[in-house]
Amino acid sequence: MNRAGGGLTSQTAWTMGSRACTSLIHLAVGVAAARILGPEGYGQIQYAVALSGMLMPLCTLGLRDVLVPELVRCPRNGGSVVGSAVVMRLVASLGAVGLCALGTWLDSPAQGNAAVVLLYSISLIPAALEPLGDWFRAELRTAVPAVAACVAAAGAGLCQVGLLRAGMGAGWFALAHSLEALGAGLLLAYRRGPHRRLLRWDGERGRALFQKSRHYIFSGFLVALYGRVDRLILQKMLGQEAVGLYAVAASVSTMWTLVPAALVEAARPAILSRRDRSPDDFRQGLARLYSLIWYGSCLAAAGICLLSRPLLLFLYGEAYLPAWPALCICAWCPAFSYLGTARSIFLAAHNDYRYEKYVAGIGVASNLIFHGVLTTRWGIWGAALAALLTQAVTNVGAGCCIPALRENSRLIWEGMKFRTLRMALAEWKRS
Repeated sequence: MNRAGGGLTSQTAWTMGSRACTSLIHLAVGVAAARILGPEGYGQIQYAVALSGMLMPLCTLGLRDVLVPELVRCPRNGGSVVGSAVVMRLVASLGAVGLCALGTWLDSPAQGNAAVVLLYSISLIPAALEPLGDWFRAELRTAVPAVAACVAAAGAGLCQVGLLRAGMGAGWFALAHSLEALGAGLLLAYRRGPHRRLLRWDGERGRALFQKSRHYIFSGFLVALYGRVDRLILQKMLGQEAVGLYAVAASVSTMWTLVPAALVEAARPAILSRRDRSPDDFRQGLARLYSLIWYGSCLAAAGICLLSRPLLLFLYGEAYLPAWPALCICAWCPAFSYLGTARSIFLAAHNDYRYEKYVAGIGVASNLIFHGVLTTRWGIWGAALAALLTQAVTNVGAGCCIPALRENSRLIWEGMKFRTLRMALAEWKRS
């Protein structure tokens, strides 16, 4: 019990520190790019980010949500589990980059963006080394991937800003983005060392992993679709400047979300370990996690709304002030979206991932409806409102419609009670 608590506290500290560092680096790089390129040029970069992000689920193959539970259950098979995951992701990433190249070639209206989109998508290939970080996290050695991520982000960020200041343009900036994933992967591979269990491909293990993760592929693609379609619609309707303004609002609204993301990632092994010991402890722990996410997100959203105009002016300059209405709406999205992120713990504990695609399907349908009505009428702040409503329907409402997820929905509602927050803070203090 003490070990689990200490492991959670230690993992949370390292993960949150790493997320804080990399988020600050990404924010600084994004601010520099936005100021140098202007709303239109920054919109071009964000259009590439949106299209590449839609392909990410095809590259990850849903393995992000099943690797840590698998490694916790079978630590002796780490070499074959991680090795199989790396090979599977590498093959999928190569196919995704080819698909991106074909798509940009066929999409004649976007020919001006084709080179930037293709260069940015190359970063999907070195991202195949990400499972190495899951190996360390499953062993409660989060410090290693945390430090590697910070070092790689700093190196890639310096390179990207340097290229922009040298006048190299958006294309070179997009290509340099690949250095972050490549650097982090190589550092993790080096840290494993030759004395560790070597990575190896295991066909049977790969098939078993795919059987568990395949439910996340389609659902992940649907999630990526409803998470990126707003920028694609804005680009088609209002041009790249609107994409740049909306992207700035979304970026500022999520610049603090390293906290819930790190909390979910760090709490996952500890909460899953409670499942076998005591189902009641598992449910209680998950409800308290939901409570921390909900109340923390609402507090952050209120602060961002109060400081929206000063934040935009200070970070991005006067050219981006028209984004403040969208920022005040986008600020509330993480309160719902990270409840959905934590839902993967519930599904992993029950070893049943198939419902993700149903939840995502509800999200896509509601997203298209909301964007069709709101974005086409009110532009960037209509897109922000559509995104908020979609997050609420997908991550809170959809679970009530699916019988197998109603228990998780009850835990979410339990987490929204203030008394659950008091218990969560008391447990955190004791650990």
